Amino acid sequence: MRKLALIVATSLVSGCSPKVRDFPGDQDVGSGGSGAGGGSSATASSGDATTSSGVSSSVSSSTGASSSSGASSSSGGATDSCVDPVEDCPPAQSACVEAVCSDGECAERPRPARTPCGADGSAACDGTGDCVTCAGGVQCECGEPGCPNTCGSTDVMAMPPSCAGGRPGAGDSCGPGDASCCGNRMVPCGTFLRGYDGTPSTDDAFPAAVSDFRLDKYEITVGRFRAFVDAGQGVQESPPAIGAGRHPHVNGSGWIAGWNSRLAPNTAALRAALQCNGDRLWTWTDAPGSNEDLPINCITWFEAFAFCAWDGGRLPSEAEWNYAAAGGDEHRPYPWGTGIDGDRASYNCTGDGSAAGVCALSDILPVGSKPRGDGRWGHSDLAGNLWEWTMDWWRDALPTPCIDCVHRVDGDRDATRVTRGGSYRAPATDVRAGNRDFSYPIDRVNNIGARCARSI
Repeated sequence: MRKLALIVATSLVSGCSPKVRDFPGDQDVGSGGSGAGGGSSATASSGDATTSSGVSSSVSSSTGASSSSGASSSSGGATDSCVDPVEDCPPAQSACVEAVCSDGECAERPRPARTPCGADGSAACDGTGDCVTCAGGVQCECGEPGCPNTCGSTDVMAMPPSCAGGRPGAGDSCGPGDASCCGNRMVPCGTFLRGYDGTPSTDDAFPAAVSDFRLDKYEITVGRFRAFVDAGQGVQESPPAIGAGRHPHVNGSGWIAGWNSRLAPNTAALRAALQCNGDRLWTWTDAPGSNEDLPINCITWFEAFAFCAWDGGRLPSEAEWNYAAAGGDEHRPYPWGTGIDGDRASYNCTGDGSAAGVCALSDILPVGSKPRGDGRWGHSDLAGNLWEWTMDWWRDALPTPCIDCVHRVDGDRDATRVTRGGSYRAPATDVRAGNRDFSYPIDRVNNIGARCARSI
C-alpha cells in the first residue's frame, strides 16, 4: 500500500497575523452557510471568471524534494504528466509559494501579497514569493470578515479507518496510478467570497474565513462505505457517540441523540435501503464486486454524518466545501478553472460517453476518473458525479459573519440540508463551484453522496 506522507507546510491566510488568528481551544464563532445544493433541482450561480495566474518557473529537481507519493518529480515531464501537485510535485520550498500543476508540469506560484510569513507576524509575503518585514514592524492584521481560527498547521495525512483493510475501493485502487482511496488533502486557511466567481456572479457581500482543514480527495466509495456497514455502524443498534463528528470551531455541532431514530434499525435494514428509488441506479451491492471504486449514493444526511464521524472525520461545512471547490481566493467558476467538457466532469448523463440526457448507472464513474477536473488542492469530482452533503442546514440568504461558520437549527432536525457540486444528472450550470442546492436529510436518492473533512 502506498505510504501516506508527512508534509510540513506553512500555509497562511492573506492579511492575517499568526498572533491574531491563533486562538486557544474551541469556540463558537458564529453560524454560516449558504444555501442549497443537492436533490433533483438546483439554482445555479453562473459566471465566467479567469483563474489567477502568476505561475512561476517550474520546480527544479535540484531541490531534492520528493512528491508525497514517494516519487520525485521534475519540471521537464511530458504534457499532462502533472495532475495533482501533492502527488506529482515536490512540496513548495518557501512559505510564500505553493506547488501547482501548470500545463501538465510542476511549478511554483507566489502566495498573495500580505500573507503572513514571520513567526511573530512581523513579516509578510510580497506577492513575488519573498518574505519581507512588514512596514514599521507592525502586525499584518486581518481584513473582513476576520481571521480564521488556525493557520500554518502541520500537514499530516493519516489513514482513515475505512481503509484499514485495504480492500477494493478502500485501498490503493482509486484515480490515475491507483492512488489511495482514502487520500486526503490539506486545504490552507484563507478568506474568500462565497458564491462569487467574477462574472456574472458578482455579489461580493458574503465573505468568509476558513481555517486549515483536510478534505478527502475522493467522494466516499462503495468499498469504504462497505467497511462502515460491515462494522455494524450507522444504525440505531450502533449510533455515533453524542458529539461525534463536530466541527472543531463550532460548539454543539456534533451528533445529537435525537438523530438516532433517523438511522435504519439494523444493518440488514440499511443494506436493503441502499438500493433506493427502484430505478437500479444505486451503486451499493450486497457483496463486493465491480462497483467498489464507485461513489456510494442513496445515503441519507444522517448516514453521511455517521460515516464521517466513524471514519475519524466530519462532514465539511458549506463554506469549507465552497472554498475548496472555488480554489479559495481564486474564485474559480469550476474547480479546475473556466469552461467545462466531458474530460473534466461527469454531468448531464454523459459520463459514459453517451448522448446527453440518457441516464444510466454507467454515467456514475469510479472516483477520480477525471483528473483534469481536479481542484486547486488536488481534490477530485468536486463538480459532477454526485452531489455532496455538507454539514449546514439550508438557508436562502447566506448568514454573516462567517468565520469557520456552520448554519445549524437544532430545533428542526428535519430541516433541509445543503448539498454542493452537482451530479452526473446535472447540467453544466449546476456543477459550478458557487452553485447551491438542498435536500431533506432523510432523502435517499441516486445522485447524492458525500466526502469527509478532517480537522487539523
